[in-house]
This record gives sequence, structure tokens and C-alpha cells, in this order.
Amino acid sequence: MFQHRDIQDFERFADQDSREICSRGFSAVSSLPHVPLIGLPREIVQPINDRATDFFLSAHTFRDSGLIRGYYEYLPEFRNDPKTDITLSTTLNAVALTAYAYAFQYPDLLHEARRLFVSALHLVNNALSSSQEAIKDSTLISIMLFGTFSILTCRSQQSLSDCALHSGGTTTIIKLRGYRQWKTRSQLQLQQQLCSTILQKCIYKSVRVPREVIELRRYAETYLDTNDPAWKLSNAIVKLAVFRADMKELLLCDHYSIVDAATKLDAEFTSLEEEMLVRWHFETVLTKEQSELVFGTYYHAYPDFWEASIWNSLRTCRLLLHEEIANQLKEVLTLFPQPPIPNAAVNYQLSVTTIQQLTLDICATVPQYSSQLLMHLRSLLTAKEYELPESLHFPNTFATDEIPSTAGVYFLFWPLLRAGQLTDSDVQRNWVIRQSRLIGRMTGIQQAFTLANVLESGEELTP
Repeated sequence: MFQHRDIQDFERFADQDSREICSRGFSAVSSLPHVPLIGLPREIVQPINDRATDFFLSAHTFRDSGLIRGYYEYLPEFRNDPKTDITLSTTLNAVALTAYAYAFQYPDLLHEARRLFVSALHLVNNALSSSQEAIKDSTLISIMLFGTFSILTCRSQQSLSDCALHSGGTTTIIKLRGYRQWKTRSQLQLQQQLCSTILQKCIYKSVRVPREVIELRRYAETYLDTNDPAWKLSNAIVKLAVFRADMKELLLCDHYSIVDAATKLDAEFTSLEEEMLVRWHFETVLTKEQSELVFGTYYHAYPDFWEASIWNSLRTCRLLLHEEIANQLKEVLTLFPQPPIPNAAVNYQLSVTTIQQLTLDICATVPQYSSQLLMHLRSLLTAKEYELPESLHFPNTFATDEIPSTAGVYFLFWPLLRAGQLTDSDVQRNWVIRQSRLIGRMTGIQQAFTLANVLESGEELTP
């Protein structure tokens, strides 16, 4: 997994079609050429498709267990269903081949994956032109898989921004479907994943969550555990989207109103954080000796990667709020000798300190991901020339049972990016860059390298 040759070496074998597909979205299909399959006889392709899909389902998706999380747990059911249509099967094959090709460096497979992806774009565009086809589970799942393809192939600052936006048209599909098609377990899992993707897009774009999504979530409350911390966090994220939209639309425009609204909303996140400390407790482990996998002197041990991802999501939301609070108060302190906001200097320093602690806590989650990935990688590699860091021991975790480490990594990238952007420490930022590239080498997920490059260059992401 990127241990066999340099990543740039591998990219010389592959054309740039996936960059264009990732950045242009569904409408780009008509302008992209079909890439011929190079060097793979037709009778070999199908077994490789099966093997790649097995790999993707085992490494890049969650297992279906008692808790409805919403990250591809439903895919095995659809894959094994003989009624699954060609749209979903083609899209799944394309994404699985892409993951397999990048993980094990098979350039010819990457060409075939891109050919299949262009076909999948055609099929989804055709499905979206029909109201009957558009509302099918297979169409929505294919759109979700397009987002995963974007993350797997993400190669530039622009494509990193675009990876947050692959839910276009889904709100219309939600409206067309109504509520009757959200009752089975697999459909509820899909609903959770779909809504989470839309919430992320709304936060990134600073827009309100669509009414259709709010109503769908209200309907889903009948079937889901609303006491689950993940569900409570999603409710708070809806409010965060409103706050960011209010600022963008200048409904909140003066320093006092912005700081007051952000502080009140942060109190809700803090209250949820206190509840999670009891229900979803994690262990803080002090390091006895220096490890390149750990920043500072401690790291966290979580029961599984799902709980780690929810914790990091909460921290990322608080980072957004305290970044805004700090910016507003800094401006107030600069403009006014006698600040009109009470305790402006004290609260400014409090937000700066909170930001630094949140970035440290996000970094403290990384060793668990890296260690699990390293243990898996060592099981595949026997040659002594591969020099890998020593993994850490997490005796009280069961992350590999229900959530493979590679699947968990998808939820780490954005928190890690925000931590790297907001820290005042160049040492911490450089550590994030190194860890991102290590994760990229171990998983083949290209977004990890792009994240590192963005942090290294100091580029700003533009929604």
C-alpha cells in the first residue's frame, strides 16, 4: 500500500481524468473521453472486480451491527441482491476498483476504474432524468459513492473543496421519495448517511439545512435512538448551520450579536461534551517514551472509531465557533480602546486557549488510527526493507470488529485539516502533515496527501 514505489511514480502511469470528474461533477460526463482498458483481458476483469469489491466492503465500509451509524453498512445487502440495477453495480465496481488500484498500485486497474466511473456518471444522469428512477435506493447510493470516489482520487485544493459537495440533487430526491421509502433498516442507514453528508455540505457552504432534510430527520426520530450522542450532535450541527448562514446573510453582523450567538451555541456543544464524557468515555494515555505517532505527551484510546469520529466532529464544530469568537473579539480589541463587549480580552484569550486544546485533542485521536493501519499493513508485508513506525497498543478497543481502520479514516480528514489550519504551532502543523501522508501511504486515499499539501502551502479552501 504505497510501500512498493513512490506515489509520484505511480501517478505517471495514470491520466488526469479523475481530477476532472471529481471537480466538475455529474455534468462533466459528456466532455470526458472513455479510457480504454490497458493490458487486462476481458476474462480477467470480472474476477478482479469481485476481488476489488470484497476489498472495498471489508476495508472501506462499516459493518452492520445493532447501532444504525450510516456509512455503507447496507452495501453488502444491495450487492448480493440479484435485483440490484446496473447503475449501482457499475458505480460500486468503479469505486471499489479505484480503492483497490490506489491501495495496491495497479495502474491498469485505475484506467478500468475510470472507464467504469464515466459509465456510472452516464447511468446516474439518466436515472436523475426520470422521477421513478431518481427515487430508487440505488440512485442515492450511487451518488454517495461518487463522494467516496472524490475522496479516493482527490489531488488538488479545488478537488478537496469539491469533495464536500457531492450531494447535489439529493434534496430534490428526498422530496420526491416522501417518507414511505425510509422504513427498512438499510434505508434508515442510507438516510443517516445522506443527511450527514448534507449537513456537512451546509456547514461548509454556510447555508441552512433544507426544510426537506429537517422533516426527514423528524420522521426518522420514530425509528432511531434520539438519546444517542451522535443524533444529539447532529441536532446541534443543524443549529450551527443556521448560525453560519445568519452570518453569511448578514442577519448577524455586529460583533456583540455574533459573539453572543456563538457563545450560546458553544454552551450546547459543551453540555453534550459533558454527557459524552460519561456515556462515551475515552482513556487518556500518557506516553512513556517518544513516538512519531504521538504529538506531545499523550494520546486517546476510544472503544471504537465511531465514537472517536463523533468526538472529533464535536471538536470541529467547537473549533468553528471559537475561531469566529476569537476573530470577532480580536477585531473589537483592535478597534476600541474601551471594548463595548464585557470581558473581551479575557474571553478572547479563553477562545484562543480552547482552540489550542481542541486541536491537541484531535491530534490525540490519530495514533489509534495509525496504529491499527500499521498492524494491518505489517500483516501484508514481510520484506525487511519496509521501515514502519512502531504501532501503539490499545488493549481495550475493538475497532477492527465493526469499523475497519481505513473506513474510520474517512471521518478523520476534516478534523485533522482544521486542527492543522488553526494551530499556532508550526511543530504541531508539521506533525499533522507527516501523519496525513503516512495515512495516505497506508490506505491509498489520495485526500490524505492533498490535505498535507494544503497545510504545507498554507492554501485557503474556498467553498
